[in-house]
Amino acid sequence: MDKKEILTTQNKIKILINKLNFRNLIDFSDSIVGGKYNRALGLSCGRVKNFNKYEIEILEKKYNVNKNWLLFGTGPIFQIFTKENLDEFVLKLEVINESQTVTDGYYFDKRVFKDLENG
Repeated sequence: MDKKEILTTQNKIKILINKLNFRNLIDFSDSIVGGKYNRALGLSCGRVKNFNKYEIEILEKKYNVNKNWLLFGTGPIFQIFTKENLDEFVLKLEVINESQTVTDGYYFDKRVFKDLENG
């Protein structure tokens, strides 16, 4: 993508499907927009111009997507962690409790660790 090109929601959907390894728009719809395929389709074709609060929260908290990138197209796609704020995020990672059930699940991109190492 050319640097002068504006990063639309339509472009962001394509990037997110690729970066988050969703197989298709249906997978994106199920995970991000509560199974509302028409909403996901509207975002991906440009008919719907912006993510709503719920979608931003899911992308930010579960998939570690940078809120500024979602809203304004600025900064890196994924949140950058420092040694100071990494502990807080790690506490949100998927944890299996004593009854062997998942208590919470969050996506954590392994590139975050590489970014920290290359710091």
